Amino acid sequence: MSKDNDSKELVEVGSNPFHGQPSNSGIRGGVVAIEQTRAVAEVQVKLITAAQRPRDAEAAYQQVINSCKRLTFADKAMYSFPRGNTTVSGASIRLAEEMARAWGNVSFGIQELSRIDGDGTEKNPGYSEMRAYAWDLEKNTDSFQNFTVKHLVNLKGGKVKVLTDERDIYELCANQGGRRLRARILAILPPDLVEGAVAQVKVTLTGGADMPIADRIRKLLDYFDRHGISKKHIEARLGKPVVEMLPEELAEYHGIYMAIRANQSSPSDFSQHLR
Repeated sequence: MSKDNDSKELVEVGSNPFHGQPSNSGIRGGVVAIEQTRAVAEVQVKLITAAQRPRDAEAAYQQVINSCKRLTFADKAMYSFPRGNTTVSGASIRLAEEMARAWGNVSFGIQELSRIDGDGTEKNPGYSEMRAYAWDLEKNTDSFQNFTVKHLVNLKGGKVKVLTDERDIYELCANQGGRRLRARILAILPPDLVEGAVAQVKVTLTGGADMPIADRIRKLLDYFDRHGISKKHIEARLGKPVVEMLPEELAEYHGIYMAIRANQSSPSDFSQHLR
């Protein structure tokens, strides 16, 4: 069991991710009791179903590999993030979700546990208490993380926007929860499944696909251009013309694009050349 400074991250065996959720004081006690009873009933049904229909690990592994062989999926399956002077690549939330789906008998998601409304100012914007969780129903092993999302976003020029629209708040919480959910799913999946999927994605992106590498480079440049990152920016970071990009470099830049698009990193995180 471990705990971060800014959030609670727990990994337990035989625990229930729905247990101990704080109730919303604005809801009548009777409604809360009904919802708790319904949640317990849903958990029981999932556990019984998992026991009656155990996963076929071999078939699940092959299903994941087949998904990773599709270029349209591989394009979204990796992300990269800076760590010191290097760039580390890993499975994206899309790949994590696909692995959990194929592995079977896994319950996962993001929940809003409670919400505190603010007064619409930057000092008191309001916040949501969130939980990202993943639960292997067969092994009865789960991983979950509680975290807080303030209802505001940082804009260019150091400005801040306080969110009051329900859709904006929902999208912010979902975005903030994506990275945590990815980590929770990967925490309960077999390491060899994750490693095999990542390896196949790299093969697909670096030449194991039907699309010529020149076409994939042009497609990648189009992706970056939508985020204000030009060909010159990429060549400055790459240190050579993009036409000389190697397959493994192409895979890395796919990951960088995915991290930027998901707001998990900014262009300046990777190099001053992408600012």
